[in-house]
Amino acid sequence: MNRKRASRWLWITGAGISILVILGVIFLVSRPSTRLTTSENSGLVFSRTVYDQHLADELAAAPEHVLVTGPLFRAKGVPARLFEFGADLKLQGSRTLANSFFYAADFDASGKLMFTGGGCNDKSGAWATCAAVASLTPSTEKTDSSSTALGLDFHEFEADGQGGYWAIRYDSVACDQQHMKNCGIKPDGTRVTAIGNCHLVHVQNNRITSDWSASDHLPDGETRSARYGEFVDVFHCNSIDSYKINGARKLLVSMRNTDSVYQIDVASGLIDWKLGGSEMAGASLALSNPGTLGITGALVDPSQILSGQHDARYLGNGQFSVFDNGSKTNRAARGLVFTVDPKTHTATVNKVFVDPMGATSGCTGSFRPIHGGAYWVAGWGCSNSGITVFANDTTPIVSTRLDESAAGNLSVTSPDMGPLRWTLSYRAIVGK
Repeated sequence: MNRKRASRWLWITGAGISILVILGVIFLVSRPSTRLTTSENSGLVFSRTVYDQHLADELAAAPEHVLVTGPLFRAKGVPARLFEFGADLKLQGSRTLANSFFYAADFDASGKLMFTGGGCNDKSGAWATCAAVASLTPSTEKTDSSSTALGLDFHEFEADGQGGYWAIRYDSVACDQQHMKNCGIKPDGTRVTAIGNCHLVHVQNNRITSDWSASDHLPDGETRSARYGEFVDVFHCNSIDSYKINGARKLLVSMRNTDSVYQIDVASGLIDWKLGGSEMAGASLALSNPGTLGITGALVDPSQILSGQHDARYLGNGQFSVFDNGSKTNRAARGLVFTVDPKTHTATVNKVFVDPMGATSGCTGSFRPIHGGAYWVAGWGCSNSGITVFANDTTPIVSTRLDESAAGNLSVTSPDMGPLRWTLSYRAIVGK
C-alpha cells in the first residue's frame, strides 16, 4: 500500500477513525443472569496466549465476562458482532448486531446495556454530532432515534444510576482573540477559522441538564495536537467519569489532544487538578515518583507522562486509573494506577501494567479493574495486541487477539488498514 493511499485511510491520530470504517468496542461486565450472546459461531479465529497457567485457572472461576464488539476495522458490508469471553478470555458465545456503530457502553439501573450507536461523523471521523443512544438485552436491540437531536458524540456514555447519563457533544467556536493559540494555520496552508469545543453534558429525560464547556474553562494553547475536519479538534474528549468527593460532584475527563486528564468540580466548573500535558498554573500535579514511568532527571516532554490517553476512571480513596496509549512515543501502551494528594498537589504512580507485546497504541483503548481489583483488563486499542488480563501485581495472565493467519479473519477485516486491520477494541467497562 503506497503512502498516499495509506494517508487517506490511516487518519488515526485521535480516538475517532475514518467515516468509511465501522467501529468496534470491548467492555467488561459482571455476568448477567441471562447472557447477551448465544453459542452461534462467528467464523472469527482468536489467538489466546497464557502467561501464567495457575492464575488463568483461577480466572476461569471468576464471575465476570468480557464482551467484545468488533473487529474494529471491518471489511465493507461485514456486520458487527458481539463476542462473549470468560474472565480467562476463553470464547463463550457471539451474536450478530443490527447496529453497526457500537462504541461507548454502560449498564443502566435496570441492568440494560446502553450504548452510543449511529451518528453523522465529521469527515475526519474523529467525532460525531448526532450519535444515537441504543440499548441491548438478550432478546432485543433498540435505538432511540429522538436522542440524535441532542447532538451527541460517540466517545462516552456513562449511566448515572437514576435514568440519566453523562455524554460528550461538540460545537464550533470561532477563532478570535480568546482562542488565537489554538487556531493558526492548517497543514494545507489555509487559516483555521473555528475550533471544536468539547462539552461534557448530563442528560435526563432526553434533555441536557448540565453542560461544561472546555473552551470556557481551559487556557488558550492547551492543545498539543489537532485533527482537521469541519473544525479543528483541539481537545478531543474521550472519556468522562462522574463521582462525589466529600459530597461534591466531580467529573474526571480525558482529552486526547491535550495529553491530559482533568478533575472538574461540577458546581463551580473549575479545574481541581490536571495530570499530564503542558503546565497549567495552579492545576498541574507534580509527579512524586517520575522514575516509575522511566523519567530520569527533568521532564523533557509531557508525553513522558501521558500520550494520547483514554478511559480515565476514579477508583475511590484518592486512586485513579487511565489507559496511556503512548501514541506519540516509541514506548509500549500501558495501564496506570495513580493516587492524587490534593493537599500536596502531587500524583503518585502506584502501578504500571505494560502491554506484553510491547506495542504502542495508535488510538482507542481501555484499562479497568476486574473482581474488585484482584485483576485488571486492558483493551490495547489500535494495535494487534487485543486484550490482556493482569494480576493485581502487574503480572500478565492471559491475552487474546485476532489470529493474523486465519483465512476467515482476512476476509472480514479491512486490508486497506494495513497492520491496523487487526485492531480489536475500543473500551473495557465494569458492569454496575
